[in-house]
Amino acid sequence: MASAAPCADLGGITICEICLEQFQDRDPRFLTCHHAFCGTCIQGLLEAAEKISDTGTNVISCPVCSTLTEVPEGSPENLPAFFYYNKVKTAIGQIDKGMTICKICEKNDISNHCFQCAITMCSDCKGNMTYIIQTIRRWQLTDVPCII
Repeated sequence: MASAAPCADLGGITICEICLEQFQDRDPRFLTCHHAFCGTCIQGLLEAAEKISDTGTNVISCPVCSTLTEVPEGSPENLPAFFYYNKVKTAIGQIDKGMTICKICEKNDISNHCFQCAITMCSDCKGNMTYIIQTIRRWQLTDVPCII
């Protein structure tokens, strides 16, 4: 059975850059700049911003890039959910469950995962899929009524 250990970091996509904890059960949310943090840490940023401001504020500064984000109604739950995290959890879960065979050819061990279609695949199928996608991008399509 394969282990999720090689994928566990995934370039930091599963870790809050403030508390350095895994996003699991921590309600990760996007800021305007598309950096994601857990809801608890965003709440902490809001509380810190309120202490600095005399009037109270629902605007926080991203700790990574300093972009300002208005938090609707002062609640992190009103920010967009970090939907990529659920896709990453699905991919890691498939690997943890021993689903290590390519879903396309059903022959080779997996080496890639497409987050858009949630399919794990081997490097051979990845090459084929890349070729197909590049070919489709070159197609010249027209509306059906124009050719009838």
